[in-house]
Amino acid sequence: MFAQPAPSSDVKIADYVGHLILFYPRSIRAGVITSNGVADPIVADVVILTHPDGPKAEANVLIFQKVLIGSLKNSIGQDPVLGRLARGVAKPGQSAPYVLNEYDQNDAAYATQYLNSVGGNPFPSFQPAAQAPAPAAAPVAAPAPVPVPATPAAPLPQVPQAVPAAPAVASAPLPQTVPAVPPNGAELAAAMQALGMQQMPPQAPASA
Repeated sequence: MFAQPAPSSDVKIADYVGHLILFYPRSIRAGVITSNGVADPIVADVVILTHPDGPKAEANVLIFQKVLIGSLKNSIGQDPVLGRLARGVAKPGQSAPYVLNEYDQNDAAYATQYLNSVGGNPFPSFQPAAQAPAPAAAPVAAPAPVPVPATPAAPLPQVPQAVPAAPAVASAPLPQTVPAVPPNGAELAAAMQALGMQQMPPQAPASA
């Protein structure tokens, strides 16, 4: 039996600058003919976690941006890559590159919540490569015991009386940061409810 080649997605990753994205790099597709010549894009399954309509999973997305390819190619077949898409600094005479900024704790918590809601892997056909087990160390013979002469037991130290603890003082609760609800909050809330998710999407940093 043979499987037919999966068609490429029509999602353009460049349309999601500022969004938190989960990448599952699969392979490099060599010799793709584009309007700018021949390119070797990365094929990846992606989840646009902060999509306006709720997390959007898309398989077989072609990624042509060179800096993104450099960020993802070492993770082909490995664990997914989490980051926020941004524009870098343009060199003279060139356009600003698309880059992947590091995620923070809120981003990681939201991505984990999403993965838990879909059973840990939104793309069942994607299985990260298993790491090779470490070689077993050779057994080492234990040294022979050395006889120790008996010594008289030292007197036990005097234990000071316990000092009563100070009464606990209740601390004031920390303020909770409530993210702004996007204009299409009803659609987003419905999509998150369908996934069983509670945490709202983290907001992009002001500099993104």
